[in-house]
Amino acid sequence: MNKVVGLIKNRWFQAAALGAVVFYVYQYEEQKATIQESVKGDVAHMTDAKTGKKILWFTPKEFGIWYPYMDKNLLEKLEALRAGWKNPILISPAIGALGRVASIDNATERSMHMVWQGKVRAADIFPTIMDTTYNKMRPLTKAEQIKFYNLAKSIGFTGIGVYPDWYYNKITWCGFHVDVRPTYKPGSPANWLGKAGKFGMQVYSALTSYFNG
Repeated sequence: MNKVVGLIKNRWFQAAALGAVVFYVYQYEEQKATIQESVKGDVAHMTDAKTGKKILWFTPKEFGIWYPYMDKNLLEKLEALRAGWKNPILISPAIGALGRVASIDNATERSMHMVWQGKVRAADIFPTIMDTTYNKMRPLTKAEQIKFYNLAKSIGFTGIGVYPDWYYNKITWCGFHVDVRPTYKPGSPANWLGKAGKFGMQVYSALTSYFNG
């Protein structure tokens, strides 16, 4: 216990901890601030420097500080996903939704979010349905979640996770993890279900059991 107390009192430790907090808060605010742009900015207005293609849906700003590290293949597939879904798709504002410099939530160093690989190959997203009656977005029903999963699979994402218990805008909102891991082939992605367990920890299981339930 004395060693722990001594470490906490250490100025270098305090400076490093403060720096980490500032970094992640900045990252969170950067991503959060771009959500409205994602919703109203569905127009072609610039060319992506990475892919050389015209951006129709997502802009570099939506990826915040991680844009320089985003994998080109991932960006192209996100564009295709948004085009095929025909409804807004939001980049999650949560810390670690794009790049990560350290493991969080029991993530391993093999996570496609880890920037040490040189690229960010994963994104956590919130697909939506635009309710034209009330002019606002709503979460997906289970049938729509299955449809979205199949669309992501057909586009060629090689890792797809479904998280029905995530929160957005203070309500339960199904989120998706999509990635372009090189160890799986398009059409046969790694897939899983992540649901909230005790103490906020994710519990993982087979996706088929959820979709068929």
